Amino acid sequence: MTSPDTQSWMAREIAEIPEAAARLTGADAQASLQALAGTLRAAEPTSISLIAHGSSRHAGAVIGHALWRCLGLPVALEPLAPGGLPEAVASGRPRAVLGISQSGQSPDLSAAMAAARGTGALTLAVTNTPGSPLAEAAAHGLDMAAGPEQAVAATKSFVNSALAGLWLVAHWAEDAALADALTRAPEALRTGTGVDPALEAILCDSAGLFVLGRAAAAGVAAEIALKAMELCGRHATAYSEAEVLHGPAAIAVEGFGVIGLVQPEGGAVLDRLAQQGARCYRVPEAPLLHPLIDPLIQLPAVYRALEAATRRLGRNPDRPQFLAKVTRTH
Repeated sequence: MTSPDTQSWMAREIAEIPEAAARLTGADAQASLQALAGTLRAAEPTSISLIAHGSSRHAGAVIGHALWRCLGLPVALEPLAPGGLPEAVASGRPRAVLGISQSGQSPDLSAAMAAARGTGALTLAVTNTPGSPLAEAAAHGLDMAAGPEQAVAATKSFVNSALAGLWLVAHWAEDAALADALTRAPEALRTGTGVDPALEAILCDSAGLFVLGRAAAAGVAAEIALKAMELCGRHATAYSEAEVLHGPAAIAVEGFGVIGLVQPEGGAVLDRLAQQGARCYRVPEAPLLHPLIDPLIQLPAVYRALEAATRRLGRNPDRPQFLAKVTRTH
């Protein structure tokens, strides 16, 4: 357990999120992003396959939604099985495969990337470790530039992988509004440093959790649910405000917690679940930059509450039980 008087690595890395995000606005990072966007634009893929695990998969959901909204491209988060991508993927249709991994060390991702590259797909790996097996397996690599991350729970690497993907979409789609909002994101991420006791209490005391988020917020909601499980030992599931009403809402009663990254119209769902007895918390709106980015700006406040709740529960936020920083799956 981390001593109450000692700042955890996780807390330090949450505090580094704005600085890490700012690296993506630098000249070298932007030159790389522009070049990759040009390559993608010239290739004219008709679909995108995303391969990733854990937090990286949730970052892929954020990026995938942006690809759909800005470019109208069908995006599939591939459910990798032993053996990598299925042979049916090796069609003659132009496509791109995007792999996301903080470490780039998982053999199944590297194998799938190499197989896709062998079929002629345009392959791109977004990693925090240039030179990793995944980066080497892809034709093109993008450094998410999060910097070293010591805590097992990914925080700044999650945010930067999502932002790197959004930057790529902005340049590919030549979306000036999205690019402008991304330029302002590092400063917006500096907003707030404290922990909301109400959110910390829900994370500590609830028998189970729903995390609600729709559209651009869906991937962020899934990321929060994952962190609640690995850090606080709480069973948590992410749903949209619509999907939670199609059955799951039946268990949201007294003793159950609900965290909402909701749009204005989604507040009615939180109100309904509160009337059932659930303990509901709406994450405060951060500075509004762009609908595709705003959920990411809300995330550091939730990360801080997760770190505080983990310590309050007597658990180590840097080394969750049974987990490791690098997970290798086959």
